[in-house]
Amino acid sequence: MALFSLQLLDSDLALARGDAAGGAEIVERAPGVAVLEDDRVLCGQDALARMRLRPLFAHTQHWRELATSALPRPTRAAGTPADLAFAQLEALLAGHKAGIDGLLLAVPAGYTREQLGLLLGICNETGLEVRGLVDAGVAASALD
Repeated sequence: MALFSLQLLDSDLALARGDAAGGAEIVERAPGVAVLEDDRVLCGQDALARMRLRPLFAHTQHWRELATSALPRPTRAAGTPADLAFAQLEALLAGHKAGIDGLLLAVPAGYTREQLGLLLGICNETGLEVRGLVDAGVAASALD
């Protein structure tokens, strides 16, 4: 079991596993893209490959616009940006859940209290314990 960190940006999601020496190794990386199909949500690279075929159902800003408001074209698979975020988070964590002891989140600076609360709720639904939140810019500057 290890502590993992997750950086959430629209352009890039990065999941990293912490090591005993205090470093981190990126174990999953995906673009923040989701494409709606009738009964499923494609995420990451799969969504990126399908964006041109279904441009009206492609979403690239669901992390920045995290909310429970309706999507312009909802489907059975997802109706809100929060649904897209949940689907993408589940896909990103799929192969690693058993080894995750806790999760640190690096979030965009512009998140409101409501968005942070929604994000914590989404993470809770995945079954993971969030151990902390940090501004993504602050986290990036700490790496230098």
